[in-house]
Amino acid sequence: MRTTGTHENEQKNNILTYSGIVMNPLHPQKEDLKIRDIAHALSMIARANGHFHSLHSVASHSMECADEAASRGLDTDMVLFCLLHDGAEAYLGDFVSPVKHQMREYNDAEDRMLQIIYEVFVGKTPTKEQWKIIKEIDHTLLYYEFQTLMGRSLHDQPVSPLKSKPDFSEKYWKDVEKDFLEMYDRLKKKQCADNRIRGIVFDVDDTLYSQRDSFTDACQKFFGDDLNVPEKELYEAYYKTYNRKDPGSGGQGSTHSLAPSYLQQLRIREAMAVFGVEVSEEEAIEFQKVYYDNQMHRSVSDTIAQMLSECAKRYKIGIISNGNSEYQRKKMRSMELDRWFKEEDILVSGDVRIDKPDRRIFEIAQEHFGIPVENLLYVGDSLNNDVRGAGKAGWMTVWMNRNERVREQDDPVPDYEVTTEKELRDLLLSIE
Repeated sequence: MRTTGTHENEQKNNILTYSGIVMNPLHPQKEDLKIRDIAHALSMIARANGHFHSLHSVASHSMECADEAASRGLDTDMVLFCLLHDGAEAYLGDFVSPVKHQMREYNDAEDRMLQIIYEVFVGKTPTKEQWKIIKEIDHTLLYYEFQTLMGRSLHDQPVSPLKSKPDFSEKYWKDVEKDFLEMYDRLKKKQCADNRIRGIVFDVDDTLYSQRDSFTDACQKFFGDDLNVPEKELYEAYYKTYNRKDPGSGGQGSTHSLAPSYLQQLRIREAMAVFGVEVSEEEAIEFQKVYYDNQMHRSVSDTIAQMLSECAKRYKIGIISNGNSEYQRKKMRSMELDRWFKEEDILVSGDVRIDKPDRRIFEIAQEHFGIPVENLLYVGDSLNNDVRGAGKAGWMTVWMNRNERVREQDDPVPDYEVTTEKELRDLLLSIE
């Protein structure tokens, strides 16, 4: 039978977390720890005991440490370790360093709490060598925090210069909490992909081959020496019209006919008009015929061929491509993609009249492969169609940014970004 005194003593040892968990922070249980509580509490705790000239939270510092780890090329586990290295403060509070160094029992409790946090949210604890790196990153960010927010530092020069570009400006705590949770979720998905990818699905155009090269070749064949327009900029102008739809069409999946359509001839006319060059409708149609013929005589590079051969041995692989089914499949056959991809594992938007970035086309593919979304990776060149679409469906994403486009503020964030075929090959063959 529990006495009143015992019950009161137990209550004194407990805390109530943001999510409503009653727990003893000196004897934490794994089921009591919630990432939501950590994100909320750290976003409300000020660094430097509140003495910085503007608010800078522990959560912001934690994300900056994680960004630095990622910028140094450290693996996902290390980035997660850095994100959560101050996680114990969510339950134990924080003390300035001169005081904390004198508090042996607090330090022991912090070590116990942090070990459990790492076990729960990372799945492992850091090695001694990893701890050294985590502490060095922590010390380096502390130095630059003081330099930026106080105009001076109490510490020696950092061990190494920053690779990242932290933003120490004051932020609203709710935004910081949201960013922390999103970073954690993104890293956990990436960690899952690093460890357990079972299926990789590819886009085709500008992913498995360079569509820009095909376009440039067609321009040279059709316009010859009369083309006094920078080819890279012309292709970018042409590319910007790529997601437009024909008037009255049911979506991109129904617009790509084998013969040059209204949309297709409109693309080159609008692209050339950007540079003050007028192209007639007849010329545009003839150009599209040349471009179409050029598309039907492409092949993948040796690097992509090697990558696909290795991926086919390790994973279930497939294709999701926007366009008219007959046109796209004919192009894929001309590229000999059937060396790696089975016909039934290729989904073209024209087959289902659903275009990327609609998440439903990714859900159809996921159901076909029978693989959980957390174990699927999509590779594509379009931030909107590929990264946004697959990301909304819960897939991991690789942005094949072979044309080195700049990601805008409102663009989705891919889990991985590569700019060359070699980088793509090395990335996919390094994921286990």
